[in-house]
Amino acid sequence: MIHHKALLSKIEDYFISGCKEAGQMELGLEAEHFVVEKDSRKSVPYAGKNGVQDTLLCLSPQFEGQYRESDSLLGLSNQDAALSLEPGSQLEISVRHSRRIADVGGAYERYYQMINGLLSQRGQTLVSEGYLPLSRAEEITIIPKERYRFMDAHFRKTGKMGVNMMRGTASCQVAIDYFDENDFVKKYQCACILSPVLALIASNTPTFEGKANSNPLIRTKIWRNVDPERTGILHSTFQSDFSFKKYAEYVLSQKAIFTVKDGKHQASGSGVLDLLCGSDDYFDDFLLYLSLVFPDVRLRQYVEIRVADSMSIENTYAYMALIKGLFSDMRELGRLLEHADWSYEAVISAQDAIMENGANAVVYGQPALRLIGELTQLALRNLEDDEKGFLLPFVNRNF
Repeated sequence: MIHHKALLSKIEDYFISGCKEAGQMELGLEAEHFVVEKDSRKSVPYAGKNGVQDTLLCLSPQFEGQYRESDSLLGLSNQDAALSLEPGSQLEISVRHSRRIADVGGAYERYYQMINGLLSQRGQTLVSEGYLPLSRAEEITIIPKERYRFMDAHFRKTGKMGVNMMRGTASCQVAIDYFDENDFVKKYQCACILSPVLALIASNTPTFEGKANSNPLIRTKIWRNVDPERTGILHSTFQSDFSFKKYAEYVLSQKAIFTVKDGKHQASGSGVLDLLCGSDDYFDDFLLYLSLVFPDVRLRQYVEIRVADSMSIENTYAYMALIKGLFSDMRELGRLLEHADWSYEAVISAQDAIMENGANAVVYGQPALRLIGELTQLALRNLEDDEKGFLLPFVNRNF
């Protein structure tokens, strides 16, 4: 058992322990992909001959660790990378954090090519797009992972597009380190302000539910309609007292989707705070509930920016370079954004404007294209000479 104040203190200590040495910011990458039949682009199911589980089994000799539930293989890991599955069998490649874009991207690319080489022998391929290229979400079977079974049931009650999110989306998520609490607040708030523009830059969803998609922020629209209590932008983000404590309070304010006792998942409608204060394993349980909030920018022991669609390898490098270049100098980034309206409402308005007008939108009082140009030029200035080339696909991109 633990008291509320003591619990908050423990959680704050956890976030504080994630602080890295000033100037030593590392990048992390999680890139999701669809596994499809090469000719038809129809989604490959988890089970069955040449299914996604069979692919993991064939890849397993290259990895030291396996993650299973019952007899189902759901993930692989080694010191350099991990493969895991999203609810609709989207295959995620995550690689070890590093200061160097070439290290992160190179590891990602090696595993991507390894997987795609195996799939090619089966007439299959990885697709790096933000939504299913052909199949409809309701046609996709959730993988046999208890966590996802409870999430699926929960999101069917809280919004209209939980099915689309779980089965139909694929993202590219980049993580950045923070050096102290003040640095966390600056990076978190800037990431939230930039999130609609980053989503536009990284928009890569040509189809939605089998039809041509014209919404450049379809990922944002989907997440808006999943569970408003645990997605989107935190209302407290731009308050003067935003902090590790405020983020902890956000997590603790949630209702638990499920609990885990003796290894068994159980449905729950209880509050996370009450459950943790009454738990003997409160810290492990907190880490579970920390993973069950899905804001556009999420705090772990790093800041995770979650708004980008899955992209080509070239554009994934470019996106990492953009993030690194922008967040390497918080003074310059702050100055560039100083005239923005730093509020929850302003971010939502920017999202709405881009959904309606795309790259021709006006955001934070200026044309989105002008802001994108300023952001890419700032990133270029801050990148090391041998990393500037990674950003060129975005510098030269026509929206």
